[in-house]
Amino acid sequence: MIRSLLPLSRQHLLPAIALAVSTAILAPSAAIAQQVVNATPTGQDVPENSSIAWQFDDVSLVNAQSIKIFLNDQEVTGQSILDPGRNYFGYRPSQELTPGSHNVRVEFATPQGVGYAATWSFAVPNTAIEISSVTHNGAEQPLGKDATFLATVNGTPGAQASVLLVQNGQTVRTVPASEVSSGVYVATVTVGAQDAVKEGILVGRLAQGDRVVYSVAPQAFAFNPSTTATTVTQTQTTQTTGTTNTSGSTSTAQALTLTVTDPANNTVINSKSGFTITGTTTPGAVVTVDAVAPPVRVGPFSVGSAQTLLDGAQATVAADGTFSVAVPRPAVLQGGMKYNVTVTAEKDGTQEQVTLTLTQA
Repeated sequence: MIRSLLPLSRQHLLPAIALAVSTAILAPSAAIAQQVVNATPTGQDVPENSSIAWQFDDVSLVNAQSIKIFLNDQEVTGQSILDPGRNYFGYRPSQELTPGSHNVRVEFATPQGVGYAATWSFAVPNTAIEISSVTHNGAEQPLGKDATFLATVNGTPGAQASVLLVQNGQTVRTVPASEVSSGVYVATVTVGAQDAVKEGILVGRLAQGDRVVYSVAPQAFAFNPSTTATTVTQTQTTQTTGTTNTSGSTSTAQALTLTVTDPANNTVINSKSGFTITGTTTPGAVVTVDAVAPPVRVGPFSVGSAQTLLDGAQATVAADGTFSVAVPRPAVLQGGMKYNVTVTAEKDGTQEQVTLTLTQA
C-alpha cells in the first residue's frame, strides 16, 4: 500500500491513505510534479527473496543527493542502487525477508530544498515454501532391473513432499518422499521388469498448507529393465587350515562413500572469482560436479535463465580418494545469489550424491 507523499515538515500531521497525489504546500507549482511511482513489492503475498524498487515520475525534479531509503525504519541507503540516469532506484536485502509486515520509506528533496517522504508497505506470508534443488541417480546411464532409483528434493523443512515421474511423455507416476533430515526429502523406486523408460522427467513437489511448489530436475532419467544391477563375483583363491574354498556374490567389493569437506552446505562464498569443491570418496571412484547459478536479477526482475557453471565436470581423484574441482564464477556476480551444486561419485555400478546450497557474499 502506497501512502501519501508529503513534505517532511507536515507528514506527522496527516493520516495515511491508500494512494494520494503528492502535495507540497511550501513548494512552487513547478516543483509539485515529482512523485514515487512503480513501487514494488506491494500486497500481502510477497516472496521472501523480493527486492525493493521504485521510480520517480519526473526524476529531474529530484535532488539525487538527498535520497534516503529506509526498510522497517532502518536506513539502507548505502546498500541501495541509485541510478537517476535510468530513473531506477532499488535495494536488495542481504537476507531473505522474514514473514510478516514490512514498511518502506523513501525520503528526498527537490532542487529547491523542499523535502518529501513516500511510504508503502507489504507482507511476507508465514507459509513461504520453496524448492532449492531436485536431483536423482538415473542421469549418467539407464538403471537396470532391481536397481534403486533415488530422488532427492531439497527445500523448505516440514513440508509434505512427493516426486512425479513423467515417463516417456505419456504417464505420470507419483511417489511419496520422506524427510530424512531438515529440508531434505528422499523418494526411492525399485526398477521393475516393465519399467522401460527412455526419457523420464523428475518433478519435485512440496506442499505446506494451501501453498504448493514444483521444480524440475535439470537432467532426464532412464530405466532399462533388460539389464540388471552390476554384481562383483568373489572367489576364495587361497586356503588356510580348517577352511574350504567358498564362492559367492556381493553388491560391491568396497562400500562407496562420498564426503564433501569444503565448502559446507548452506555456507557463504566470500570469493569473487569462483570456489573449489574438495572432498573424499572411495579410491577408484569417478566424481562429477554440476553447478548452477540463478538468473541475473535487475531490480525485482530476473533476466534470462539459470547460469550453468559446471555440467558433469569430472573432478581429479587422487589415489587416496581425495578430490577437487574448481567452480568458475558466473558471468554476472551478484551478492546473495544462491548456487546449487551436486557432487556425484560412481563406482562398480553404484552411485552416491551430495547436494549443496551456497550463497554468494
